Amino acid sequence: MALLFFSSPAWQLVLQSDFMTKVVLVILLLASIMCGALIFAQFVFLYFVKKSSDTSIEAIKSARTVADLTKVAQVSDSYEAIIIKKILNEREKIIQVSQLQDHDIDLLLAKGDHEADGLVSQLETFIPILGVSGAVAPLMGLFGTVWGLIHAFINISHEKSADIAVVAPGIAEALFTTMAGLVVAIPALIFFHYFARQVKKVDWQLRQVLELTILLIKKEEQQ
Repeated sequence: MALLFFSSPAWQLVLQSDFMTKVVLVILLLASIMCGALIFAQFVFLYFVKKSSDTSIEAIKSARTVADLTKVAQVSDSYEAIIIKKILNEREKIIQVSQLQDHDIDLLLAKGDHEADGLVSQLETFIPILGVSGAVAPLMGLFGTVWGLIHAFINISHEKSADIAVVAPGIAEALFTTMAGLVVAIPALIFFHYFARQVKKVDWQLRQVLELTILLIKKEEQQ
């Protein structure tokens, strides 16, 4: 496949292009490599997050007491278990001093929200880069397009001819950079939105676990 590309007219076009066009193409190539690496890393990250979550979420949902939640949290390293541990640890600190009050419950909820926000932020760390790449890559391609057209018109003025043989190389460069920009942008935007949806699902599940934990704590305090 690589040999076919290096012997293709497209590669010859790259070699014959001017310095600025080469710079644009190199930037887009680096962007495509970076996006590919980020997409792979994000897939792996989400896979392990979901895998650990799937092993504990059913047990968490079936919990009927705080003790049940404690047992699940002790044997799991899922994001849901981290939320539960955070809330229960804060609860232990409070009940060592006094009984839980309504404002203490609000504090536990706030602590849980803060922990969930931090975990979700970990998942979102590299996703914005895909969004930026998806937005900037077409503009880089457009810059290359404009530059290629300028280059084509300069050739026309130098050759004093609008013959297709004179115009074609510059136009081809322009179209090639446009295509390169789209090749980077399209998958970057697709996976940006895909990962954003996956993170929202994780966030929603964390909030559900948070609410369940607070509910069971309230239930235990009322008994």
